[in-house]
Amino acid sequence: MVNFLRKRSLRQRVLLCLVSMAGVVVAFPGILQAIVTEDPRRDLPIVLDGEVWAVEQVGNAIVVGGNFTQVQTERNGPVVNQAAIFAYDIDSGRFLEDFRPVLRSDSGLVEVRDIEPAPNGTDLYISGRFTSIDDRTDGRERTRNRLALLDIRDGSLDRNFAQAGVNARVLSIDIDRRGNLYAGGNFTEAFDLAPGRPPIIQQVRGLARFDATTGQFDAGFRYETVNDIGRPAFPNGDQARLTGQPSDANLSINFGVARVELSPDNNRLVVAHRGAQIFNRVTGQTRDAGGIAVIQIGNTSHSLTNFEALFPDANDPIQEFYHGFQCSGGGVQIRDLDVQNGWFVVVHQGGDNGVQCDTIVRFPLQDTPARPTWVSRAFDSVFSVEVDGNDIYVGGHFRALVSPSAPSPYPGVQRANRDLSPQTYEADFNGTGPTALLFQQDLVNPGFVFPVGQFGAINATTGYGNPNFDPTSNAALGVLELTSIERGLLIGQDRERINNINVGRSAFLDDAPNSASTNCSVRLNGTGVPVVSWTNIGGVSQWNVAANGGFTGSTDGGGSEFVDSGQGAAGTITYELRYNRNGLSFTDACGSVVVASATLTCTATISGNTVELAWNDAGWSSVSVRRDDRFVTSVSAGTTTFAEPAPTADTTYTLRAFRGGSRTDATCGTVGLGAPVLNCTAAVSGSDVTLTWNDSGWSSVSVRRDDRFVTSVTNGTTFSETVPGGSATYDLRAFGNGGRTDASCGTVTATTPTGPTGPNATCTQNGTGLQWTNVGATQYQVRTDNRWVATVPGGSTTFTLDAAGGDHVIRYRVNGAVIDIDCNG
Repeated sequence: MVNFLRKRSLRQRVLLCLVSMAGVVVAFPGILQAIVTEDPRRDLPIVLDGEVWAVEQVGNAIVVGGNFTQVQTERNGPVVNQAAIFAYDIDSGRFLEDFRPVLRSDSGLVEVRDIEPAPNGTDLYISGRFTSIDDRTDGRERTRNRLALLDIRDGSLDRNFAQAGVNARVLSIDIDRRGNLYAGGNFTEAFDLAPGRPPIIQQVRGLARFDATTGQFDAGFRYETVNDIGRPAFPNGDQARLTGQPSDANLSINFGVARVELSPDNNRLVVAHRGAQIFNRVTGQTRDAGGIAVIQIGNTSHSLTNFEALFPDANDPIQEFYHGFQCSGGGVQIRDLDVQNGWFVVVHQGGDNGVQCDTIVRFPLQDTPARPTWVSRAFDSVFSVEVDGNDIYVGGHFRALVSPSAPSPYPGVQRANRDLSPQTYEADFNGTGPTALLFQQDLVNPGFVFPVGQFGAINATTGYGNPNFDPTSNAALGVLELTSIERGLLIGQDRERINNINVGRSAFLDDAPNSASTNCSVRLNGTGVPVVSWTNIGGVSQWNVAANGGFTGSTDGGGSEFVDSGQGAAGTITYELRYNRNGLSFTDACGSVVVASATLTCTATISGNTVELAWNDAGWSSVSVRRDDRFVTSVSAGTTTFAEPAPTADTTYTLRAFRGGSRTDATCGTVGLGAPVLNCTAAVSGSDVTLTWNDSGWSSVSVRRDDRFVTSVTNGTTFSETVPGGSATYDLRAFGNGGRTDASCGTVTATTPTGPTGPNATCTQNGTGLQWTNVGATQYQVRTDNRWVATVPGGSTTFTLDAAGGDHVIRYRVNGAVIDIDCNG
């Protein structure tokens, strides 16, 4: 449905549709290539069951209505129970969790048949089959009889638009700029029970008007359809629901208003109905307006015009277009219409044994009887129509449309009035040979057809179909809803595939899924490495970057920059940004840069006991460190240093760097630390000597007195001992970094202390064991052959020798005197 509230794309393209036939390019006259993409988006929620009867844009959301019960919120994602209505974001395809109204009905069956945006851009009117709605705001369920006003932001009900409605299904709604809501359907009663207003219950037949703000019923707008045409066309349940009436209802399915729509200037209301006449209950006026009525709408008044889709001419081949028992005795059933400035188009369902059945018909919009501008056959039921500029999209159960190579579809060859004799038309649908199809080759199909899969396009000027547009639906009943928006075309159906892609019951042929620009560009950073930058437009899970046509790297959907450190090739490099958004793939040009050849420079220096390597960053993907041409390690991109303990011998370090698949080597230099310097001093106090030396990471230090080994020290820098009086020369031998270093500590002169002597201990030897008496010394030295063996703490009385031989002495200090005790007897 189109009115002043809906943005219209009106894509007036002027390219000719061209097809290649046996290598020859053929231009079909009168066809403009203003066709939307045939590739549906793959990132939208998927309706899993039922039928979709309404799809509409409200703000930045797409709202879907029907009689479904389950929705998969994303492809291969979770499934939620959501009956009759849901919404998703137009850009990201994200299922809108905040819009989850719960519809109920007395019969247990609910459906949304039409959706209309409100003027404020955030609200939407819905109609269909429901008697109450829980908007999930306060836990309350509120009465809403087949009409309601919701907020797209949270699904909340408008509390002012309440307590008005009808007693049966509402198939179609529209709003005028004067604040009126028009409703058409299968109802027979309208009412207004709002608090504070007089209760109203009125008998109506299929058409009513309400205040769009308050929901108040307009008792002065009382146009009714009368003298229903034909008998119920489809008594079974499947076909009955196509007519808008449940199969178990008491109302006849050949009754009611299928569609109401306002002209763009809001001055005319076009009503598609199943009656032979329209009756104005207020004025008592009755007008022959079979199938189509046009009501003039003014600021304060309204009236039924003299429009009739029946030209009063006995020789006119469609003089009984909407009268009589046509179409298998069921009469013509208008399924949908679309109104433009000065004209409108209607589509029909019905059998194939009448000249007017299964057709798309364009009429001038006027206030007097009118012949169609053209009549085009579809050869099976047409359920939906949408005009977009000079293109008319049609959907239904049909499998063929009139080819541009056919003669004019109207008025065609004159035939005798009511001549419905069958004729056979042969068409090759499968490419394997002629197939006899029992069509009525009457004036509206005087020539040729081409196959389409329940969904196609025709030219608004000529009525010819466009053979180049065939997205193909696998629907069982057919394509039930088409809505044109600025971005493309919205589709509702009863099965899951469009163009062989599983989209569920609702599809979106999006002409501009990438509505935001990435503004991609490329530059060289300070080290000469290409940097690709772009604007993050959202809805992308991964950005891929190509260099000279080949993949070079990627970043996640939150990124907006890529440093091509792996690009080693010199010369001009052209970059592209590749990504998927809204279910479709895109490639954006980013520009070119000239990359210079990369040079690797490296240095090796000694710092203390450590060798340090440093090199330049030219965007290397990795760097390999080599010592004397043997691999040591690899470091990651962005790292420019490496350190390890310095070698003792001369060692040559080299680097091997990689960028963009190419390799570059550089020599850092030759270094060698050798053994560290050893410094030592000797100090004496009486007969006590103390040695001190520097710590350069020695693994061990050997102490020598008068060039004879005394002891080894690890993890220390001092040594002390008590010596007899006299001079002694000390030296150290240290080991570290795999080498040896000697150092002289100097010569000291020890003195034998004088003064009182302490008590003498007794010492005995038994094999390799020494045993003495404790005389209270702070420590005892064990000496063999006048050489120091060990020092044991005070309180000790035993020591085990390595061997029994030798002259053994225990030395200790008591009262300042140094005393030696012979242990050999």
